[in-house]
Amino acid sequence: MWTPYPVDGVVPEEGYGLGWFVRIHPSGPIVEHDGAWQGFTSYFARYLGTGVSIAVFTNLHADHSRPDQIGQGRRIGARAPGGSGSGQRTF
Repeated sequence: MWTPYPVDGVVPEEGYGLGWFVRIHPSGPIVEHDGAWQGFTSYFARYLGTGVSIAVFTNLHADHSRPDQIGQGRRIGARAPGGSGSGQRTF
């Protein structure tokens, strides 16, 4: 499910696997997805090596949402056991 596959319009290095973006973290792979629809934005990441999951939801229109809220979710996830947040790389 999380194996990266080639998809039109997505650079192979982004690691897109059946709706999930796949990246490498010091503690293991991360699968993540974000989106926005009619007044809501969301971000979800699962750190497969540690079992840590991060979910961020806002009820603001995408044009008015605060990107720092999603960034904060990523920073929290980067502190997952076994990872420092540095050394992340994209497939």
